Parts: sequence; structure tokens; C-alpha cells
Amino acid sequence: MSRFQDELAVAIGSQPAPTSTALGGLKKNYTEALSHQISRILAQELRDLGLIQVRAPTGGRDRSFMGGYGPKGVDVYLSDEKHGLLLTSGVKGLIFDPRKNLKNRYRDMVMEALELHRRFPYAVCGHFFFLGRAESALASKKFGTVLGEAAVLMAGITGRRLPFAD
Repeated sequence: MSRFQDELAVAIGSQPAPTSTALGGLKKNYTEALSHQISRILAQELRDLGLIQVRAPTGGRDRSFMGGYGPKGVDVYLSDEKHGLLLTSGVKGLIFDPRKNLKNRYRDMVMEALELHRRFPYAVCGHFFFLGRAESALASKKFGTVLGEAAVLMAGITGRRLPFAD
């Protein structure tokens, strides 16, 4: 495994996940805390790859940039005074109730990218999306599994052919 994968594994194992019967607030706090940890790991990986100005907000709050219709929070970003936002990555976790929440998180990701592109048309906007292992294997009526459904949704917004599709 790469250092990036190792750090993700440590972050995921660093705090016990609430049970599926836990209160919604506990589940949300766990997912948000994990998302913030992953944001910091992703930012460090991008810095190690040469994008030394990449940042991830500290203190649990997203960094806001003015989008087309209002401020949008981002988890990982590269910006400068001359060009504004150059690169952004949201980090979205879907660990609890994925069948109920998958399309909502998908819409969130699409709208965030569209909003930011209205103001920063040349920015690279992406998302790091993660599912729980057990949740990814849950059944989906149209796509077999929740992971299959997520893959179809994400492929629909890339606008590019997959390299292995040839």
C-alpha cells in the first residue's frame, strides 16, 4: 500500500464508529470528523506530489469561496491572489443510510462544482467520496449494490471516457 492508503487506514481505524442504531447526531459528527481527517491527508498527498500551496482548513470548518450564487465551503483547495481558486476537492462520506443519502450527496457534489465553476471557470473541481465497507455492499434495486450505484452516478458527471473503456 502507498503512504496515502496507509494514512487513510489509520484515520479510519483511529476512532470507533457509532453503531447503526446510534443517534443521528453521533453518526453525523463521526462522518464529519473522519472527512476532516481525510481532507488533511489528501492535502498532504497533493503537496507531496508537487502542489505545495494546497491547503486543508484546520479547526473543523470548511474554507469558503464565493460561488456563482453565494459562498461554497471546500475541504481541500489551491488558490492565489492573482487567479483565485485553482483547485478544490470536497470530501464526502457516506457511512450511514447510504441508500437514503447517496443521491443527496451526489447532488451536493454536482451543485458545489457548478457553483464554483460559475465564478472560477478554469478551476479543477473534484470530490473524494467514501463509503463504509459494509454499506457499499448493500443491495440496490437498479445497480446491484450501493457501490455500483455510486459508480454509475459518478461516471455520469465526469464527461470523460474511462481509460480502460477502449
